[in-house]
Amino acid sequence: KLEVDPSSLPWPTDFGTKELPWKWPALDFGVGRQWLRDLREKSGKPVLLVQPSTSRRDRSWAPEYFGRAARLAADTLGLQVVVIGHPDEKSRVDATAEHCPGSVPFLANIPALAGAMVESHRLLTGDTGPMHLAAALGLLNISVHVGSSWPFETGPFGRGHVAIGPRTVCRPCRQEQ
Repeated sequence: KLEVDPSSLPWPTDFGTKELPWKWPALDFGVGRQWLRDLREKSGKPVLLVQPSTSRRDRSWAPEYFGRAARLAADTLGLQVVVIGHPDEKSRVDATAEHCPGSVPFLANIPALAGAMVESHRLLTGDTGPMHLAAALGLLNISVHVGSSWPFETGPFGRGHVAIGPRTVCRPCRQEQ
C-alpha cells in the first residue's frame, strides 16, 4: 500500500518558481486514514470511493448514475463503497448513497479525505479537485467527464487512470443537456 508523507511532496519548480509565496500546510491524514482502515477491516473488502460533486453543475454526472455505477462495481468486484464529499456537499452525497445500498457516506475536510484516499482501492469521480488529489497520491481513478469537462485536458494525470466522456459533436459542450 502506498505510504505518503504530504510534507515530502515536491513543489514543481519547472515553471520558474524558486520559492513558494506561502508555506505548505502540515496535513493531518490521520482521521480519514483511521476511519477507512476501521471500515475496511470491518467489511473485509477493498474500498471504492465515490466523489459525486463537482464545482460546476454543467460538469456533474447525476447522483443516480454514480450510485448505480458504484453498486454495479461493488456487486461485481466485491467492493465496499464509500461516498465522499465535503460537508457542504451532503445532499449530493446522500442522493448518491440512496442509489447504492450498502454504501457508507464520509463527509470530511480535504486532509481527512486525502487520508481516506491513501487507504482505498479506487476512486470513481467527476472532473474534480479530489480526482487530481487522488492521482497525486497514487490512487487510481475512474473519472466521468460530462458537459464542458474535457477528459484529455482535465482528466487525471498518470498511468492506469480511466477517463470517460460522451461522444458528442459539441465536445466539450457548454449546454446543460
